[in-house]
Amino acid sequence: MKFIRFVHFFNKIGVRISSISLAFMAILIFLDVFFSQVFNKPIAGVLEGTKALMVIALFLSFSYQQKWLGNISMDFFSKKLCGKIKKVLEIFKIMLILCFYMIFFLMAWNQAFYSLHLYSPVLW
Repeated sequence: MKFIRFVHFFNKIGVRISSISLAFMAILIFLDVFFSQVFNKPIAGVLEGTKALMVIALFLSFSYQQKWLGNISMDFFSKKLCGKIKKVLEIFKIMLILCFYMIFFLMAWNQAFYSLHLYSPVLW
């Protein structure tokens, strides 16, 4: 029970941080468009900032989405299955999603270190 409360607590924190990053991203894009159209001076680094905020917003909201089964799915096949097979299929789906998340995380991690090495050779 303590672990489940611990996970729910971090789910709530992740969703709040994700919501704040989405709001900040919208404000940042609005200000960039406003300054570039009105004053002809766009804000430097907005594209990189919105990319980072998008990653934060997506990865921190995955657990909440998975908790409420908010994945896009086609259930015309799974509706016809019995309860036990449906549970096995659900577990398989969760394991497959977990594998994809790990692959995406490793790819993002490698890309971050590559770009850090490329743009900051002083740190290496």
